[in-house]
Parts: sequence; C-alpha cells; structure tokens
Amino acid sequence: MAFRSGNPVFKKVLNNGDSFAGVDYEVASYKGIGLKILYYVAITFIAAILGIFILTMAPVVAIPFTTVGGILTFIFAFVAILMPSASKIFGTLYCIFEGIFIGMISFVFEELIPGVVLTALLGTLSVVLVISVMYMTGIVKVGSKFRKFLLMFALSFLLCNLFVLILSIFPNFRDILKSYWIVLITSVASTLLASLYLLFDMQSIREIVESGQPKTMEWYAAFGMSYTILWLYIEILRLVFILFANNRN
Repeated sequence: MAFRSGNPVFKKVLNNGDSFAGVDYEVASYKGIGLKILYYVAITFIAAILGIFILTMAPVVAIPFTTVGGILTFIFAFVAILMPSASKIFGTLYCIFEGIFIGMISFVFEELIPGVVLTALLGTLSVVLVISVMYMTGIVKVGSKFRKFLLMFALSFLLCNLFVLILSIFPNFRDILKSYWIVLITSVASTLLASLYLLFDMQSIREIVESGQPKTMEWYAAFGMSYTILWLYIEILRLVFILFANNRN
C-alpha cells in the first residue's frame, strides 16, 4: 500500500522511496522506532536529572543556561527535522538540552506546588495512551482533512500568540492577558494542539514503515514523536500548575 504525507519533509522522503527500487537495504520497523523513542526519552530523563543538579548546586547559572539552551534546542530541532540523516545526532543534542530545561522547570514547579510533576507525568502518559488507542482503532483518521485542520489550528494559535504578545506591550492590556481564564484557555489550546500532533506523528511513522523506508529513517520518525511527547509534557505541566495554583487561592 502506498502512502502520501501532507508534510513537505515526509513527502520528499516518501517520494524518494522510488529511488530505492531494486536496492537491498534493511527497512524501518515499528519495533526499531519504538526502541529509538525510548532512547530519546531516556536521554531526556538523564538530562532532566542533570538540570535539577545544576539548579540546586549553581542556581546563578540557571537563567543564562536556559536562555542559551533555548536557542540551541531550536537550532537542533530545526536541523533534525529538515535533515533526516542528522536526526540521530541533533535529536540527541535536542533531548539533552531540552531535558535540562524540563528538569529545571519541573523542579521549580514541584517546589512551589508539590504533586504537579507526578500529575503531569501521569497526564502525559494517559493522553499518549488514549491518542494511541484512538488512532489504532480508527476512531480518528489522519487524512487530508485532518492535516488541513491541524495546519489551520497551528497557524491560528501562532497568530493569536503573536497578537497577545503585541497587546502585552501596552500596559492597559497586561492585567487582562494575565487573568486566570485567558491563561487557562491558552494552556488548554496548547495542550490540545500537542495532543493532535501525536496523531500526525503516528501517521507519519506508519507511512515510513509501510512504504519500506530505510532503517536510518527510524531515528527521524522517533525524534518526531519524542519531540511531540516532550512538548505535550511541558504543556500539561503548565496546565496542571495553573489549575493547582488556582485551587490554592
């Protein structure tokens, strides 16, 4: 069965599948991708512990470190996404620096409100499981309409955030934008967007495996899923923190 992706990067990769005709190579598999996802998650977890260590032992360097790390993670993710052959190296670097950030922010949130990290972890796991079941059972189908909707949702959310950023420049709007309901709605929308991207990643993984792409593409597919899972955790952590903080007031 032939698959086609709406993602330009995946489309280019999948279309190149014709050039592998008659060539003997090991193909990508679900097991291989799954193991590589675990690798990325493990790297992130170890880096998160390192982040907590840095924050507790040298808190003065935490802010500049996260600033530089934020720039580096953007670069690493950009390269890993646009260059499938580089996903193993730059995906690993991304997980290291993102893991350090996640460790720091998780530690701070947990110190402020105990229990938020465990709740966020369980919430992330639950969302991944539910989305997986919905995809595998066919309850949600990732076709062209879904991709168009996801693209429109992502662009609309990006434009709204840009609009909010512009409004925040004006003092009269700052209190409104910081209100509980505005912050909550924004966080819920971010979490929903990350959750929907899990479906997109699952379809992309299926396309890579079912179209018989080379085994090296496992790193690319695994990074895409790992990136979304980490994004989802951060969004759920923020949402849980907002809800818990409001309940304490």
